[in-house]
Amino acid sequence: GLNRVRYDDVLAEAYPVTSTDNARFFFPVYGSSTVSVTNMHSLPQLRLIPALGITFAQILNLNGLWTYYMGRLFNFACFAALAYFAVKITPVGKLAFMILSLLPMTLHMASSYSSDAVIIGLAFLFASLCFKCIYSKTAIESKTLIGICVVMLLLAPCKVIYGLLSLLVLAIPAGKFKNRHISMLFKIGVPIIAAASVAIFSIASILTIVNPSSNTVGSASLSAGTVEYYSLTDFIHAPLHTLLVYANTLFVYGDFYLSTFVGGSLSWFQTELIAPWSLVFAYLLLLFVSSQGTRIDNVTISLKQKIGFALIAVLVF
Repeated sequence: GLNRVRYDDVLAEAYPVTSTDNARFFFPVYGSSTVSVTNMHSLPQLRLIPALGITFAQILNLNGLWTYYMGRLFNFACFAALAYFAVKITPVGKLAFMILSLLPMTLHMASSYSSDAVIIGLAFLFASLCFKCIYSKTAIESKTLIGICVVMLLLAPCKVIYGLLSLLVLAIPAGKFKNRHISMLFKIGVPIIAAASVAIFSIASILTIVNPSSNTVGSASLSAGTVEYYSLTDFIHAPLHTLLVYANTLFVYGDFYLSTFVGGSLSWFQTELIAPWSLVFAYLLLLFVSSQGTRIDNVTISLKQKIGFALIAVLVF
């Protein structure tokens, strides 16, 4: 936790704002900090923006503390921009996008160095572009289709599961394309782009899922022995056991997932700060209300489309 002594140390580090040593991050009490980076995500779209913030701070000769926060500020600005354009573009669910963007957990991730700031923003933008195509009253512009492909290309390798959002393109009516050939090509092409992007840029992660022993984190040595993690092969060979694993996981950790989803607890980021369940339920109720049709939406979702979106959500979950 942050006590008075540590707060005073941080405050002392904040001044003077500028420094001749841009890499300096020194506390009088604790000495110089040493940073050891392991398993850093190598995808440039996740690190470029905060890196630009750090570079900008170094150009201004800011000291270590302000340089650190400048990187976080740029990461947050990137998320804010992506969320803004998602709300502006989508013809439906504008309020839901707004509320999701303002959840405590979302803001916590967005204002840190976490790669989830960019990932969540890209997911919002991709969904909004798909909704724009689905509910467009005119033929879809080529730049919108290109935008969907580019965003999925950037999003899919960040976290493999987000590639399933590519299924949203299947809900775009064929009549919105110039002809049926383009419609078919696009609806097949976007999932292929997602799969290819994952295969090219996240092959190491895939190998870890298929065969955990290929990675040093495939097993963990504990005092009680060695814990072997499941692989994709295990799930395929024992489907009933897989269902039991999912059911047991939800039974044991369901309340944890529900709470951390909205930010009732910030998990390992702030273990001592836990909101009461009354506040968690209040956020969940707010999310439910925001998912209803509002006057700021330009269209109404049909029952058939609602069922289709629900199926995609369940599959991703």
